Amino acid sequence: MKARVRQKRGPMAELAHSYGFTAEEPGMSIPTIAEAASLIAAKQLSPVELTKACLARMHATEATLHAFVLPTEDRAMADAKAAEAAIMRDGPRGPLHGIPIGLKDIVDTAGIETTCGSKILVGQRAGEGCGVRREAGRGWHRADGQADDA
Repeated sequence: MKARVRQKRGPMAELAHSYGFTAEEPGMSIPTIAEAASLIAAKQLSPVELTKACLARMHATEATLHAFVLPTEDRAMADAKAAEAAIMRDGPRGPLHGIPIGLKDIVDTAGIETTCGSKILVGQRAGEGCGVRREAGRGWHRADGQADDA
């Protein structure tokens, strides 16, 4: 009788396993940011597919983690589609172009409700002078005008 050899799992597989998922389940095998950026730049990974995988993981783990106050899935997909079109046409503008992000609920973002975890701030939306804003054709930028390279 052969002994079963347990293969060592990487950190993502360990995380997935700890929540009862296998690495083969949709959205559970997501590359690191560096790997994803390299694959996107080489046009081997679509920002749309990466965003779908991240959203699938969010849905699969949110009931346990409670990590998101206000998921903006439609905006994430629209941004991914715009990034993909720009990358296919002109290549990536920077190392984070096409990488989906999540912002902590303490970062004012133009047009997005920011509550800082407080019921008192429910419904408060940041204006144009907020900490982070998105400009057509320029991507996400800090309010001080500095580009975030995404």
